[in-house]
Amino acid sequence: MHRPISKRKLFLRFICIGLLATVIDGMVYQWLAAYWHEQAWYGSIAKALSFDDWHIIASKAVAFEVSVLLNFVVSAMWNFKIKWEDLPARLFNFLKLYAFSGVVNVTSNFALFRLLLLTNWVPHSKISMVAWLFATGLTAVLNYTGQAFWVFKAKPVPPTV
Repeated sequence: MHRPISKRKLFLRFICIGLLATVIDGMVYQWLAAYWHEQAWYGSIAKALSFDDWHIIASKAVAFEVSVLLNFVVSAMWNFKIKWEDLPARLFNFLKLYAFSGVVNVTSNFALFRLLLLTNWVPHSKISMVAWLFATGLTAVLNYTGQAFWVFKAKPVPPTV
């Protein structure tokens, strides 16, 4: 028989999984933002769209999605130990949660990035990191709440007769 995991252990595992996903998110974001900014084709796209910061949005969106997939696989298998037959329903709810938090993540990252560019609150070399930290913290709260109380919430066990 499967013994339920304690709330404390569940939370600590969530933190570990979240830290791993956050590190992956940060590395992919920083690398893509720098890589795409340096590409020759970037200038022509930016001019055509009249939008110089598209690489920030695209980099954050790709990095977030990579971390989402990692998070689901590790959370489902290690933290919540879901059954394979429950995987499709859980995945659909997980993707709905992360679609919402992804919009919050990318939007808050970009909004703070632009705000910090307009002010002198943070050195220009640190703006990208500060915006990323803010967006990551905000969505961590959304994601923990959604996973624990909706996506991976334990199904009630029917009484045995």
